[in-house]
Amino acid sequence: MKPAPDEPPASASPKPSPSGGPTGSPADTGPPPPAGDQSGQAVEGQSAPAAEDQLERLRQELTAAQQACQQAQSELAAANEAKLRALAELENFRRRTQRQMEEERRYALFPLVRDLLPVLDNLRRAVDSAQKSPDTAGLLAGVQLVYKQLQDVLERHHCVEIEALGAAFDPNLHQAVGQTPTTEHPPGTILEVAQPGYRLYDRVVRPSLVVVAAAPAEQTPVEPSPGDHPPPHSTKTPPATTPEPSSDGSSGKAGRK
Repeated sequence: MKPAPDEPPASASPKPSPSGGPTGSPADTGPPPPAGDQSGQAVEGQSAPAAEDQLERLRQELTAAQQACQQAQSELAAANEAKLRALAELENFRRRTQRQMEEERRYALFPLVRDLLPVLDNLRRAVDSAQKSPDTAGLLAGVQLVYKQLQDVLERHHCVEIEALGAAFDPNLHQAVGQTPTTEHPPGTILEVAQPGYRLYDRVVRPSLVVVAAAPAEQTPVEPSPGDHPPPHSTKTPPATTPEPSSDGSSGKAGRK
């Protein structure tokens, strides 16, 4: 016969639950809810207005950032436009400076050429004078050579004589010193060159002194003035003249004794 199992000690008896019933009673259906859930709901209810305020602040900051970005883009566009204008002005200044330097280089000899022209004129006059005398053939050849060399020097430096003889008068190139009435040439044609003109590149150093053709003056008949008319013929008969007596006392009438 087996012995009966030992009975549990008195300390192993069920303990009463906090609610007054023993442990495992129907009142103890599960563990109590954690304390953090209730505090989380309270915090969530209290932080909703703060979140909206923070969201509003973020919206304002975003709007301000967008406005700042637009302003920065506008300033960048203005800066680019100013840069383009500055580059254009710089290019214009460079071209203008280059053109001025080119003109100064081209016309640097202008005063020298102007002072050499009277020398050329005197040489030309010497040649014209020597051609009239047969005894100055050697002198004429030497002066002609110097004259030709001086002309060549001027032409190498782009100083050329202005064509005038037979051309139409141009006030930009010629200066009229006289007129000759003629019907052989159209009015304004240059008939004589008193002094040749020269130009350096396209700038006139001095104009040509010329004599131009002019239309002959028309001869109109001169009408007599009223005081120049002869007096009309008189219709009165001249008075009868009395014959003078002859030396013998006769009256001179035929048949009178």
